[in-house]
Amino acid sequence: MSRLIVISNRVALPDETAPGGLASGLRAALRDEGGIWFGWSGEISEHCTLTHRQEGTTEFVLTDLTAEEHERYYLGFSNRTLWPLFHYRPSLLDYSRHDFMGYWAVNERFARVLAPLLRPDDVIWVHDYHLIPLARELRALGVTARIGFFLHVPLPPSSLLALLPHHELLFPSWMEYDVIGTQTAADAEALQSYLLRYAHADLDGDNHLRGTDGNICHIGVFPIGIDAQTSRRRQRKRWSRMRYASWM
Repeated sequence: MSRLIVISNRVALPDETAPGGLASGLRAALRDEGGIWFGWSGEISEHCTLTHRQEGTTEFVLTDLTAEEHERYYLGFSNRTLWPLFHYRPSLLDYSRHDFMGYWAVNERFARVLAPLLRPDDVIWVHDYHLIPLARELRALGVTARIGFFLHVPLPPSSLLALLPHHELLFPSWMEYDVIGTQTAADAEALQSYLLRYAHADLDGDNHLRGTDGNICHIGVFPIGIDAQTSRRRQRKRWSRMRYASWM
């Protein structure tokens, strides 16, 4: 039976309160299917410690980041470069070649850590802009399992994406995924436009693109919402604390 392998920058552990769309959606999927959730532990360590934790049907696999990886991959390229670009704020974009190289190096390391844990019949689900080139690195290591990607943030038009230095190295790596999901139809259209124009992909039926290496990628719209019930419960607790404080 195939397993679900979830990969995201941060992992929502069972004892953490996280009602957001990523956490609620992935917890439900893993609870039903069973599998592995891999990501950054939130810790900074020069030893890049790898820890395993089993909770029900889900194995949580966590890795630390070094101080340089945290600066280059996370604070640098992910937060200071990709986040403003994807949110239509190119004037806030801060690009550094060293940050770009650090970002790619972390994706490469994640792939090396993951590859020995994977099986050919696994379904791999990669999340968000922190991990765009991960499929390319996994494929380079011989991983043949199905790999999907979901983008949780907006995606601007292809002309704006092309403003990023070295965009022609990064964004065409989306073609290594079998399925890419976005939140809105506009995001999906922007992605398809970029891949057709700059990655030299060809249309292969509705919402299917064929890459220059023959790989076929499907682009779809699969919006993820928040865990409304948990969010309401947290809000009620917050209001109760505020009301109690006002009576004191």
